[in-house]
Amino acid sequence: MPGVSLTSVYERSQAFHEQVVDLNPRSLQAYTSKLLPNRLENFQLTQNSTLFRRNVVFLTTVFVGAFAFEIGFDTTLTKWWDWNNKGRQWKDIRHKYIESEEEEE
Repeated sequence: MPGVSLTSVYERSQAFHEQVVDLNPRSLQAYTSKLLPNRLENFQLTQNSTLFRRNVVFLTTVFVGAFAFEIGFDTTLTKWWDWNNKGRQWKDIRHKYIESEEEEE
């Protein structure tokens, strides 16, 4: 870019950054406390320190969560499908077409 020095770009980015983020601890704490209530903040800190600190634990958490979600989703969808198609599935009308062994004797 002709006519633009790296120093001026750096100075502009620093000025913008100072406007956006005030590094005063009190104002930063007040800003974050408005965004996150203490309970949510504590939960996120606990979650970060226990689940996401090491890569192995993070990946295990992701896989276990995906597996649990799949089982729950599949079970819920199967129950909904059975409820929505009650009386039209083979398990519901089988007794009409297949004779039991007791009737044959």
